[in-house]
Amino acid sequence: MRTPLVRHGSDAKLPDGCHRMVPVHSEMLLQITRDFNGLPDVRELRACEIRYFYESLRNELREGSKPKPK
Repeated sequence: MRTPLVRHGSDAKLPDGCHRMVPVHSEMLLQITRDFNGLPDVRELRACEIRYFYESLRNELREGSKPKPK
């Protein structure tokens, strides 16, 4: 899986070989359903549609997940 997730303000891949389609798309799907409440039935979204909606959130997720200075 090439598509990175946003973690701690930057793009990241899941560790230990876990960066595979099901875990990555599951996390993306959870995020887009949280932020886009007007989506059609999410069980019918194709992988390319999940990535499309997630990409539209990427900059916001980077800003929102940056570590806070102490």
